[in-house]
Amino acid sequence: MFFCFFACRGLTVSPSLTALLLLFLLFLFLFLLLLVCLFVCCLLLLLLLLCVCVLICLFVVVGVVVVVAVAVVLIHVSHGPPPAEDKCIAACLLVAWFLLFVVF
Repeated sequence: MFFCFFACRGLTVSPSLTALLLLFLLFLFLFLLLLVCLFVCCLLLLLLLLCVCVLICLFVVVGVVVVVAVAVVLIHVSHGPPPAEDKCIAACLLVAWFLLFVVF
């Protein structure tokens, strides 16, 4: 396109100007390629950070559910048969535990 622009007007382009133009276009292409690579790397790092945050939150939630479930079971074992409200709490914990494993 550059050569056609000058050829249509009957102008000549010196070889040094052509070399400079090609070098400029090469550097421009490399710069744009570097920007695209940096953008993709930043997106991948953000995705990795999001995955790590989700895993940490999942482990915290599962850990809390396990600790509460173990505490409820230990209280039930040490104090005999539970009253009706404790049975409801234990059932809710078991349902929550099941839902965590089904969802994740």
